[in-house]
Amino acid sequence: LMLGATGWMATSRLVRTDVRTLKHAPWVQAARVMGMSEPRIWRVHIVPVAIGQASVAASLAAAQALMLD
Repeated sequence: LMLGATGWMATSRLVRTDVRTLKHAPWVQAARVMGMSEPRIWRVHIVPVAIGQASVAASLAAAQALMLD
């Protein structure tokens, strides 16, 4: 339980970095130019990619926590 309480910080930093990078991706900039609203850009372009990367990072962190236990 303690590993889970302290291990989320590395995953959150990774997700934050990915989201900051995705916000300036060419396809997001193209969506802005086409007039898409910010919530729709987040829902369609940023969140699906970030969830995929976050789930990989979380599963690796969970496997590491199991190995340390």
